[in-house]
Amino acid sequence: MKTQNDKFKSQHIDIPGVGNPINRVRDDKSPHWFISYSPSLADYGTITTALVLGQSEYMLILCGDHRKEFNEILDSPMDMKTLKYKLELCLDYIRENKNLLHKYSNPIF
Repeated sequence: MKTQNDKFKSQHIDIPGVGNPINRVRDDKSPHWFISYSPSLADYGTITTALVLGQSEYMLILCGDHRKEFNEILDSPMDMKTLKYKLELCLDYIRENKNLLHKYSNPIF
């Protein structure tokens, strides 16, 4: 049985200072950003979910599993389905949960 989290596929990501771990990535076909989930405790000491901008140049890393919330944002039927609008909603979610930012996260803007 497929779940919402099946939208996250295994992929190596080059993360400065961490290396090239295998993360679970949701690819929504944007060349500028994606959502990454790491169930491993090895890299950050906890499970993390991140909004990754560019080619991993800027990462907003939340402690915990936030795939459900990001799936709801990215899959929601809304009038403005552009990737730019969905990015703004993802940023809003991170701002609302800035107390969960990992110490290795870039600062929220």
